Amino acid sequence: MAVILELFHAGRSGNLIDNWNFETATTGWTASGSAISVSADYARFDSSSLKIITNDAGAGESGYNTVTAVTAANTEYTASAWVLGTGTVVMQMWDDVSGAQNSAPVTLTSVFQLISVTATYGAGSTNRTIAIATDVQQGITFYVDGVVLVPSVAGVVTTSVGYLDLNSAELGGLRMSAWHQAVATPVYGGQPPPIKESFDLMVEHASHDALAAAIQALDAFRVQADAYVRDRTTEHPVWLECKMNNETGMRRALVRSIEMGYRLPLYSESCGPNQNTTMIRLELWRMPYWEATAVVNSTAATPTAAAAVAYDYPAAADVVGDVPARLVWLQIQPAPDGASLQRFWAGFRSANKHPTITNFVPIWECEAGTNNAAESGIVDDVAAAVNLASPGGGSGAYVKLTETDLNWDDEWHEVLRIHLEQVITTPGQEDDNFGNFLWLLRHGVPSGTTTWEVQLRWSYPALTGSSAALQGPIIELVGSGAYPWNILPAGVMPIPLRNLHAFGGTTTITGQYDQRYTVEIWARRTAGAGVLNLDCLCLIPVDEGYMSADKIYATRTDATTLRYFMVGESPEGEMNSLTWQIDEDSAPDDYWNYAIPDFAHHNFRAPVGDGRLICVYASAYETILTNTTRFEMRYYNSWLSLRGAE
Repeated sequence: MAVILELFHAGRSGNLIDNWNFETATTGWTASGSAISVSADYARFDSSSLKIITNDAGAGESGYNTVTAVTAANTEYTASAWVLGTGTVVMQMWDDVSGAQNSAPVTLTSVFQLISVTATYGAGSTNRTIAIATDVQQGITFYVDGVVLVPSVAGVVTTSVGYLDLNSAELGGLRMSAWHQAVATPVYGGQPPPIKESFDLMVEHASHDALAAAIQALDAFRVQADAYVRDRTTEHPVWLECKMNNETGMRRALVRSIEMGYRLPLYSESCGPNQNTTMIRLELWRMPYWEATAVVNSTAATPTAAAAVAYDYPAAADVVGDVPARLVWLQIQPAPDGASLQRFWAGFRSANKHPTITNFVPIWECEAGTNNAAESGIVDDVAAAVNLASPGGGSGAYVKLTETDLNWDDEWHEVLRIHLEQVITTPGQEDDNFGNFLWLLRHGVPSGTTTWEVQLRWSYPALTGSSAALQGPIIELVGSGAYPWNILPAGVMPIPLRNLHAFGGTTTITGQYDQRYTVEIWARRTAGAGVLNLDCLCLIPVDEGYMSADKIYATRTDATTLRYFMVGESPEGEMNSLTWQIDEDSAPDDYWNYAIPDFAHHNFRAPVGDGRLICVYASAYETILTNTTRFEMRYYNSWLSLRGAE
C-alpha cells in the first residue's frame, strides 16, 4: 500500500516550468519524433494533460521543454512528471555538453505514477532541456501531467518534487512504521467534521545535517497546510494520498493541520553528534472524505425546457463512490439572446433515493388544477396561449384572476388548488414525486399600481380551507407594467405530508390517498385594482443538496463577450460562487471577475449514482431565458474510507 504526503501542488512556487499542467495549450513544449496535444482523456492535476503519440521510428521520441533561460550550467536540478499510458519511458535532462541524463525506465500503466531524475547540467552548456522520452523504439501513446523542475536540495530530494512517500526508505530517508487510521462517521445531508490520523515515521540519514534537513522538510508541510486553510490567496494545499494494492488509482484527503512530535529524543545528553536516526509521530487533521485525484467532466448540455431544467449531469457515467462527490464547478453559460441570468435555484435528485427519477414532475401548471368555482373572475387564459417561456415548456396558458369584487381587498380567498394526481402522468407514480421541496411561484401582476399577497397552503381534501392546512409564508407580489412575469420562493414543504416512518407502506394508506395531496393558492389584494396571473409552481429538491443565487449579472450579448455563472466547493469544504467574463475579441482572451452573487447553499454535492439537477433560472424580473443556456459540471468522486479492490 502506497501512502504519500504531497506538498503543495505540482505548480507550486519554485517550479521552473510555467506550463506544468497543460490546462489550455502546449505552450513551451515541443514534439520530437512524436505528436503532442492537450487532452482531457486523463489528468493527474486539474482537468487535462499532455498527450504524446510517438512515431515508432527510434528511441528518444518525446515531448521536451527548453529550460536554458531558467537554469544554470554546472548546477544540479531535479525534474519529475506524472505519467500514464503504455510502453516504457524515461525522465530526461539533456544539455549540449553532457548529453542525455535519464532516469531508470518506467513501465507505464493505467494509473499515473511519478518519474524523476536528478542530474547536473554540464559546465559551459548553452542549451538545456527536460523531456519525457521513450527509452527504446516503440509506437506508444502516453500522457504527462504535473511537470516540475527545481534546484535540488541536499538530503531532501523528495520535497523538491513536491511529495514524500511515507513508506519508502529510499525517498528522503523516511519510512512509515505505523499508520493509526480513522474513518469519519457518516452524516446524512451534510459532511462530517475533520478527523485525526497519526503516522509513526523512522527518519534515517547518512549525516546529522541531512537528518535535520529531512525534519525541516516535514516542517514545510506543516507551515503550508496551516497557510492554505487560513489564507484564501494561498493556492496549493497539502494532500494525504493512498493507494491500496488492488486499487486502480490514488485517493486523497486534504490535510488541514499537522502536529509533530519525537518518539525518540533528538536533543538530549544521550544523543551524540553522530545520531542520524529518530522516530517522529505525525498527527494529521484531514477532511473526512477520500476523493479521486482526477476530476470528472460532465458533458455540456442545454436545458430540456425553457427556464426549468432536469440537467442529466452524469449522462455518460454515474457518479461513483459512497458519499456525494465534491463539486469543483457548476458553470452556466447564458444564451446569446441578451437576457441576463440574474437568479438561480437548483437541487439534486438522485436515483438511489428516488429510483424512477424520470417520473418526477418539477413543474405544476396552475391551469392543470381546479379553480375556485365559488369565486367569480377566475379563468384559464388560453386564448393567447403565451406567457413568455413558461418553465417546463408548458402550454403557455395560465390562470387569470380578474376580480372587481372589493371583498378581495385585504381578505384571503382561495384562487385554485392542484392535486398531485392532476400533474403526474400515470397513477402509481406518486412515490416518484416524494421529497422535500422549495416551492417557487411564477406569477404576473401587470399593473404597476397593484399589489397582491399570496400564500400557499398544503393539505389533503378533508383539510382544504381549514386551519389544519400547513401554511407557507405570505409573499408580496408587486405589480410592474414593464415586467409582467416574476418568480419568487413561496415556502418549503414535503410530499407527502405524513411521516413515512410512522405511516409508511401500510394497507390503510394507499396510493389514492397520496394522489390527493393538495396545494392551494390563496390571495388577497392590498393595493390597486389590477389582475393577478398565476402560471405555475416550480419544485426544487432541497433534501439532497440545494443552492440559490441572486444578483448574478451573467449575460451573453454576442458570440465573443461571455459572462459565466460558476459555483464550486474548495477542498476544505467552502462553497463559493462568482460571475466571470471572457472577451474573446482580445488576444489573448481577457478574463476577469465580474460579480460576486448573493449565494446560499446546503450540502451542494453530487449524489452517488444516476441523478438530475433540477433548476429554475431567471432574469432580473422574469423567467424568459431561452432553452440554449448551457450547463457544465466537474466533480471529484468521493469515499468515506479506502476501498481496496475495484
